[in-house]
Amino acid sequence: MEYYIVRDGEAVGPFSEDALAELAAGGELVPQTLVWTEGMTDWAEAGSVSELGRALKGEKPASPVRAPSRAEETADEIEKADDEAASGAPDSSAADDPLTDDSDAAAEGSEPVAEDQEVSVTAAGRADDGDDEADEDEEAERARAARARRARQQDAAAATPRWILPYARKPGTVPYRIDDGLREGWNAWKLHPIRALLAILLYVLVVAAISVIPYIPQVTEPIDAALGASPQEMVFDESAFPQSPAGQFRKAIAEMVFAAQSSPAALILGVIVSLLSYVLVAGLVVFHLWHVRGGRVSAFAVLSGFRRPISVIVATILVWIVVVIGSVLFVLPGIWLMVKFMFVPMAIIDQKLGPIAGMKASWRATRALGWWQCFGILLASGLVAVLGILGVFVGFLVTLSIGMAALGAAYDTALANGRGR
Repeated sequence: MEYYIVRDGEAVGPFSEDALAELAAGGELVPQTLVWTEGMTDWAEAGSVSELGRALKGEKPASPVRAPSRAEETADEIEKADDEAASGAPDSSAADDPLTDDSDAAAEGSEPVAEDQEVSVTAAGRADDGDDEADEDEEAERARAARARRARQQDAAAATPRWILPYARKPGTVPYRIDDGLREGWNAWKLHPIRALLAILLYVLVVAAISVIPYIPQVTEPIDAALGASPQEMVFDESAFPQSPAGQFRKAIAEMVFAAQSSPAALILGVIVSLLSYVLVAGLVVFHLWHVRGGRVSAFAVLSGFRRPISVIVATILVWIVVVIGSVLFVLPGIWLMVKFMFVPMAIIDQKLGPIAGMKASWRATRALGWWQCFGILLASGLVAVLGILGVFVGFLVTLSIGMAALGAAYDTALANGRGR
């Protein structure tokens, strides 16, 4: 049985169990490595596959018992003939042997030494012929095994569902089309749809939770008091808000919004919440990048942006300054710059870069794919997410996940092109 493995975010293989044992001995195969073979519905860790227990220890599987080859049978006959000659027993094949003369047979008994020499010569000739035949048989068996191995690999590749294996990218200039990104996003989402939905849902809940902070009086009032500010109070027309629960709820929301608009603390907290939202967006995109690469990613990876929050926030501020300047000069430069820096959050978190290095990496990545391809995949991802609104809340979550995965696939292809790093 042969297996595919995930190495450096790509599916490689197939490998026989002997090859996996060699990889394990070299430290390239560990129990946490994801593997897949025909008959499995999803990737699984190698440690959870019982058939790979010996391979993970670096032990090759026991060789199956096979029938002796024709060369081995010939060698056994020669050895048997030598034993009979040494013991003086007549050789039943001597009469039929063209190398044995009739005169030698007639002189049997009178010249035992000559007979022994003749039998030895005959056995040696047979041994030489047997060695040649054994070499030919071994070469033939190796050729047959190689053909059978190639046939199994081709059959396994043909039988492997393409949605099971991550997209294999080769170094070099990879042509990239917009539909490639959307297709990869859809395939990646199908791998682990529940995990992707949980990640999106976690992102939405965290953003919603921090977004209401500037509107909570218990939070803003102490800060306003410390700043010496006195927010204005608004007197509402009671007739505009009925005494029903819905009317009182609307009044409470209106009071919170007005207080936030006139509160310096609410303004400061709003800016902080906006910057934290960018960090969360960066984590969400990186989750889908790792998801596209075929790894087993936890839904909590959406919080990975907090690994480098300062770099993400500083880079976001710099990008927006550059984009705004470009838009003020003319609209098109602003759009062009926005596309050039679309991969900044992914580059910072994925490659552990600083703000300036992340901007440079995004610049190289968009050049590797082509500006129009990047603009197209950015526009298509946004349209797909917007179309999900027609499917109400769940549809929006699904299409948003697919759009994010398409962006991750585009970035990963840029890295594989060699100019994206």
